[in-house]
Amino acid sequence: MVSIFGKSSMPNEPLKKNDLIELDWEHRQMGGGINLKVVGIAKFADVDHVLDAIRDKRTIAVMKFSQDFFSDKTEVKRSIRRVQKTVYAIGGDIAGLSEDIIIVTPPVVNVERRKGQAPSEDNS
Repeated sequence: MVSIFGKSSMPNEPLKKNDLIELDWEHRQMGGGINLKVVGIAKFADVDHVLDAIRDKRTIAVMKFSQDFFSDKTEVKRSIRRVQKTVYAIGGDIAGLSEDIIIVTPPVVNVERRKGQAPSEDNS
């Protein structure tokens, strides 16, 4: 194990304020995890980058709409609908994090919502 920033604690002891965490870089499985991709959406064609990312079913995509693009509500809705179709086809999930940020997840990742909040329809 590689210790970052110096000393490490014993595996079964609780961490103390000044203890550091050891990372096991040698045993990390390469290519077997979930990826996170942030995609800036400045024009409708940028949606293709999101679609390419989520089709592998191992990538969480965060869509960040630029203020210029976000001002055209019709194009924003068109973009979201296009992503929604692919998300539903692969069994993933889509949810708004804020007015101009949307997260898209693969089937193995669920977006936990507050009780009573409808999935993905609040962004359209």
